[in-house]
Amino acid sequence: MNTGNRSGNLGTAKDNLFYCKTCNSDPFTRTQKCLNFDKTLEQFHAEQGHSIFPYSKREQSITDLFTQKMNDCLPQSIDELKNMLKTSLEFHVDKEKTIDSDSNEFRNNTKGGFYVYEEKNLSQHFAKDFVSDIMLPGHVYDGKESCGKWKINGCLESDLHSHGGGYVKKTIQRCNYKGCKKCATNSIQREANSITNRLMTFCNLKNNRKVYLKENRSRILLHNIVSIPFEEHSLYLTKDGRKKLRAKAIKYLKEFDIDGGVMIDHPYRFSKDLESARLSPHLHLIVTGWLDGQKVKELYEKTGWIVTNVSTIETWNDCYNLSKYLLSHSAVFMKQDGKRSAEHSVRYFGECHNKKFKVETVLKYSVTGKEQLDSVFLKRKEIEKENIVYKLQKVLYTHSIIHEEIKDVTNEYFENYVDTSDHHHVNVLKLSRLLRRYIIPQTDFPKDNPAIPQSDPPNMEFLQMRFDYGHSHCDIVQSVYVNVIFDASLDELCPECSIKMQTLAPPNDGWSEKQAEIIASMLMDMPEDVTLPIDNVEQFDYLRNTGISLLGIPYFDFDGILQHDTGIYERPENLDLLNPKLYWTVIKNTDAQKARYMFKLENGRAPTVEELHERITFTKSHVSNKSDSIMNYL
Repeated sequence: MNTGNRSGNLGTAKDNLFYCKTCNSDPFTRTQKCLNFDKTLEQFHAEQGHSIFPYSKREQSITDLFTQKMNDCLPQSIDELKNMLKTSLEFHVDKEKTIDSDSNEFRNNTKGGFYVYEEKNLSQHFAKDFVSDIMLPGHVYDGKESCGKWKINGCLESDLHSHGGGYVKKTIQRCNYKGCKKCATNSIQREANSITNRLMTFCNLKNNRKVYLKENRSRILLHNIVSIPFEEHSLYLTKDGRKKLRAKAIKYLKEFDIDGGVMIDHPYRFSKDLESARLSPHLHLIVTGWLDGQKVKELYEKTGWIVTNVSTIETWNDCYNLSKYLLSHSAVFMKQDGKRSAEHSVRYFGECHNKKFKVETVLKYSVTGKEQLDSVFLKRKEIEKENIVYKLQKVLYTHSIIHEEIKDVTNEYFENYVDTSDHHHVNVLKLSRLLRRYIIPQTDFPKDNPAIPQSDPPNMEFLQMRFDYGHSHCDIVQSVYVNVIFDASLDELCPECSIKMQTLAPPNDGWSEKQAEIIASMLMDMPEDVTLPIDNVEQFDYLRNTGISLLGIPYFDFDGILQHDTGIYERPENLDLLNPKLYWTVIKNTDAQKARYMFKLENGRAPTVEELHERITFTKSHVSNKSDSIMNYL
């Protein structure tokens, strides 16, 4: 053994301690035994031809310090590691930094941020990071065969057209499911539009001194974040746990001056470069009201929950861009077996809840809008309360236009009584027809490009109404708020008669080869989303399909060939990156979709849950590359 004194540069040697320079080992004594061999450490290193030197204490390097600190933190056994993971969800996490991370996120351009998340969703980038049954938009399925293909809308009412023909338009078929990779962006945009319209009218109602019954104070829209304490994060892994967390959040929000709004679940937080996601559930809110800083502090000290005010919202565009951004990485929960739909990650609460605040949409520039308005009134001509039917007695409403900012609104107030003495149904319709003056059918769209309006409509136009029910005009028992938003879109309207165009499809008993060739040739030549005139309606009259075939909703592929939507989604491209629970849930759901479709074809009806289970089979091939038993996830 080389035990020469080479410690001149190593400081003072410790008595009886040596170390192996070749292995850079920890210090040891001459008599210290190996753990795996019946010999001393000195003998072991000498037999390997290693260089052994007296150990001298020296000042620790950065590497030594780091190694020591890491060793101090690491568990010393498997049991200690399991206990640490079980009892300490917050291990080595900076609470203040995490809580503030979402606030900092919104100092950037949220509109630009949407497209960053959209790109990640289209590549199903976060599949590897998902836990439990919680996914993100675009990650659940790759889409159905029909998603992104063509369908035909048209108006064949030749008697209403000056040229005696009709109009047709080729558009894109969408499933409108947020979890579908092909349709996620379109679905998010639709839902953001719906959220924005609802919140804008809700905020206006709170400021409406004429219609709103409760105490009126000036209200604005706020963007808030509710941060869930780390100790309660594990509750978010189950549906019942999420229900408890949302209920607790709403309970705490009642301590503030908040009327209601929308709550959007965010299950994950992301690394700065958006390369990874980690479970860190929090709730984004867009609400009307105010936050008291002192109450925020008291709530945190008492419960650990934090409510943060991020910003105020001034315009429709601000609310829409924010909603779209929040939806781009909101939760998508997998549908549970036997349920008709999956758990929702967007919920309205408080006075904005669906049961308390009704929103309807009618077409402003279409004659169809008049029928839609009649329907709004007729389905609310009476209500039943405690087995007693009360008739509609009075309608108070304002015709409102929001031009740019929420506060930049004009309200024109009216009050109408309903004659309940006789023909109540007719009298309710009379009131509806009074409001038809706000519907202005456009019958002179440019034929070459009917999608372009002749003038820009107001930012937002709507009727804000209070329906009063009771025994008489002076004895009101209950009031219901109804908001009718005027949809200024021209996309679905016939450019000449303004009727809403219908989806055109062949009859259920099929069509001739010649008819199929005509449609295929026409579709191949037609541009997308442009309404075109046709001269001979009779050639297309067979497309007036009045029913849905058992084969599924019809659509056309990119060769113009008729196909039918089976309702079966393609499994996601990154299926193998999902955790075992999600992996098997996706497989089970797609197998159930196939079984359901085949049952419909064979039996002419949808299967029951029991019948569906009998038809679903799982093969051994599914278990490849997955160590967990399938029975744990079914």
